[in-house]
Amino acid sequence: MDGILVNNFDVASIERVYENVKGSIEINSMRGVVVVIAAVLIIDRLIKEYKNSANQNNGKPDMKDFTNLIYLYSFVMTIILILPFLLNAIEGLLGDMQQSLTQKMGTGTSFMMEESAKLFVEKVKNNPEGPSLTDGLASIADYTMTVLVAPPIYWATKYMYSLFIVGRYFYLIMLEIVSPVAIIMLLNEKTHQYFMTWAKHMFICYLMIPCYLLANQFSDTLINTMFNNEVTIWFALLSSFLIKLSLFKIVNSKLYNLI
Repeated sequence: MDGILVNNFDVASIERVYENVKGSIEINSMRGVVVVIAAVLIIDRLIKEYKNSANQNNGKPDMKDFTNLIYLYSFVMTIILILPFLLNAIEGLLGDMQQSLTQKMGTGTSFMMEESAKLFVEKVKNNPEGPSLTDGLASIADYTMTVLVAPPIYWATKYMYSLFIVGRYFYLIMLEIVSPVAIIMLLNEKTHQYFMTWAKHMFICYLMIPCYLLANQFSDTLINTMFNNEVTIWFALLSSFLIKLSLFKIVNSKLYNLI
């Protein structure tokens, strides 16, 4: 497997992609449209409040209450403008934590990962044309699992954390885009629930990093405890893939029910 070239697919590379996409013209344009929508909603609400105040006071609105309302909405608009910087700061802290922990814990490279790569190279080198029918069913099955089945499982297991983190960053970008409108939902009691839904999803998105790290480390520790060098490598690799995939899926399915 050493001869198979794969582009960098680590956490640092994914974070750079996230930053590049978030700073792209398309995303900034979408964010600008959402901010304009938020501003229009604020202006529309101000006009309605002014008319309601005028109707309740015989055509003379209470300017004190109206001015306080303007201050409130101005404060909300300020929050909308500084929110991207706040979210960037939080994400920066989580990113630093993620980089530090993944470097200390590793990303799934245990003994069977290295051994699987060695066996792949060895079998291909010793038998480049593959096994023949005279080699026996056990040899054919072992060659098939080691050379044909193990490589994709190897890469999927090695980069599973990265695969799930990609989805998490895409999820974060979507939440960041709609954040201005979510803040506006606080201005009306009838729409508070929409802001709370957005806030819940943001919290879940931030929890994904520590939960994925825990699932990754737990699965690696479990596999290293359960198996040793006497176990067929491709079987240990397949077990690692299934255990890790199940734990990551548990994180995705159960995390929403924890809050």
